[in-house]
Amino acid sequence: MWLIFDSDGSLELPGFYGSIEVVPDSQTDLSCGNEFNCMNGVCLPNSDVCDGVENCENDEDESTQACYPESSVFVETETQVTSLLYPNDYPNDHQDEKVFNTYQGLQLHVVCEFIHTEKGFDFIKVGDGDIPGEQVLLSWSGGPTSEVQIVSSGNSLWFRFETDKSFASQGFSCSVKAVNTSQSNLDCEQSYNCGNGVCIPESSVCDQAPNCGNGVDESSLTCLGCGVQTQYSSRIVGGVAAQPGEWPWQVSIRRDTGGSEIHLCGGTLLNKRWVLSAAHCFDEYNIDVEEYKVVLGNHRVDAFDDSQQSFTVFDILTHPFFNQFSYINDIALLRLSVDVEFNDFILPACLPSQDWPAETNVWITGWGDQEDETLQEISVPIIDTTTCNQPGWYDGEVIECCMFCAGLPEGGKDSCQVREQLFLVRVDF
Repeated sequence: MWLIFDSDGSLELPGFYGSIEVVPDSQTDLSCGNEFNCMNGVCLPNSDVCDGVENCENDEDESTQACYPESSVFVETETQVTSLLYPNDYPNDHQDEKVFNTYQGLQLHVVCEFIHTEKGFDFIKVGDGDIPGEQVLLSWSGGPTSEVQIVSSGNSLWFRFETDKSFASQGFSCSVKAVNTSQSNLDCEQSYNCGNGVCIPESSVCDQAPNCGNGVDESSLTCLGCGVQTQYSSRIVGGVAAQPGEWPWQVSIRRDTGGSEIHLCGGTLLNKRWVLSAAHCFDEYNIDVEEYKVVLGNHRVDAFDDSQQSFTVFDILTHPFFNQFSYINDIALLRLSVDVEFNDFILPACLPSQDWPAETNVWITGWGDQEDETLQEISVPIIDTTTCNQPGWYDGEVIECCMFCAGLPEGGKDSCQVREQLFLVRVDF
């Protein structure tokens, strides 16, 4: 046995200390306890195993066997994964789970040549990393199809197949390749790109069954075309006239008061049949729906625009716990008599999936109490509720469960002192 200690000309550390004994054992008899056995007469701390540095002379500490557990499959170049019994029908009440790994710096590309499962009951789930159930990229059910692809973000990917107790189909056959690419470079060709490294058939989009792990295939933006602005302006902030069609979900609610039609309140188009507005715009004890109509695609509130369309109202639902003094639950829904046909000037807004945090910039739109008859827009930030409720501001009048503040501390931009409800949206650029 020989031992050499080399050091360079920088830094000084304590070095090492050990003992050398004469023993009758061979290298294969060496017991490493809880440490890693290089199988050549050397023990290593576990922290030095699979760290990208070859410490064992035989490289055992960086080998595939050491770095990847038996339950996983190491992909050198390409391997195949299929459902049990494929191409025959898979068994019922079955779960199969695999983890695939490849070299650091590479990704895994799954291409499914065939998938057919019982839609809504038997699922193929694929995710990033080596912990099944986390970071889901795909949750597939249905088929038959050959248009499913997945690319991992790193060098690990898990695959799970779950079946229920009834019915069965052929299952799946997919290849798993080690590649050097990124999720953003995935070419879906004629398929739908989920934007998270997954391709699915276009026929599976907006089918009320989320397949993309991020849910984008069933989102309101994808399926309803909501929140899409077809007309833009430079948006000079401070309460200025909007461009025609810039806010295609903006609604003008009109009321007929004995032959004279007046603009009563603003509103937001939610889908082909429903409009969101404010409860204080309506007399909750005496609502005659025949007095109201909804105008869409309107830009000049007191004039007729070629883009506008009018709709009668079938029903008006105000919040049952609306308080006209505190304005808590100040919300109403109007159901139109017929469906709206969307175009570049008439489109629905998206409902938020979560609360917007303070300092988020939002847009307020409406006609308000002004001489200019054109639709107005104002950009303001959301203000923290605690700040807004302090003395000198709203002094506790903002009820956290159901209200929020937006504006500037110095004022100058808001929707106060107007004769109608103005509506607020966030725009993602």
